[in-house]
Amino acid sequence: MVSQNYKLYDRNVKETPLAMQLDIAKVLNYRDKLQQSQQEEQTAATQDFEGLLTNWTAFEGEGYKGTVKVAHCDMVQLREKMEDRLPFTLCIMDFPSGYNTEGSVDDEESFCRPQIEGSIASFKKIACAPYWVIAGFCSSDMLTDVKSAFSYACNCGVEVGIWVAPNISTCASLKLTSCWQRCVIGFYRQSASREPIQFQFSDSATRMTCWSHNAVARKYIFAADNEILCPYQKPISLYEWLIKKFSDPNDSYIVDVFSGSGTRAVAALLCKRNVLVVESDLRV
Repeated sequence: MVSQNYKLYDRNVKETPLAMQLDIAKVLNYRDKLQQSQQEEQTAATQDFEGLLTNWTAFEGEGYKGTVKVAHCDMVQLREKMEDRLPFTLCIMDFPSGYNTEGSVDDEESFCRPQIEGSIASFKKIACAPYWVIAGFCSSDMLTDVKSAFSYACNCGVEVGIWVAPNISTCASLKLTSCWQRCVIGFYRQSASREPIQFQFSDSATRMTCWSHNAVARKYIFAADNEILCPYQKPISLYEWLIKKFSDPNDSYIVDVFSGSGTRAVAALLCKRNVLVVESDLRV
């Protein structure tokens, strides 16, 4: 019908009623936009994501500032992707384990201590700052290995915090006590004493600190396949808290390991930090 009307419009513009001309123009405009959108989705699905942001790229706008570099690789291969060592003061690792989501990488089995130690060793090879912090979110069955590996690498001690999601509830609106995840935090400094600028846990506390941030209700969807980009996606506010508490605010660099949805990179820019994103999934 559109095609027939378009021919009529093309041959007899002056004889076609004005209302019909407007309707045809709207339909053709909608068709063109739909075709353009479909072409963009096809391009996104076939694009070589490995070439995006492989160099440090600056971002700046209202409320955010920083540079971003993406390394599409396994953590143990990171040194090969970096030309120079940089003053990284914070490394955040969100170890994927437990969801068993189809298409997830290294999801069925927990990380063992040698793998955790290998990730830490790769970070140390690219960092030149005199002090730094490693924060690792992990499942309960990984806690012992993560604490052990962090303790070995961090000469200023290790703390354990808990992220609690108060917005998670049952159908009866009762809060679930299991809506939390542990985060191991390791401190390193060349002088073997914690940097005063870093967040200090209270000695009078039980050495266990809870951080309350609402869980993500709607996770990011990858447009090309309409699938959840990362089942482990955590709130930006949680990462902002970590970045502000444990990284140097003066032109600081952080490492986002097992990036997943990329929300840590967003948080880093909101905190005006430079961030190295490490992720093997080319969709990120």
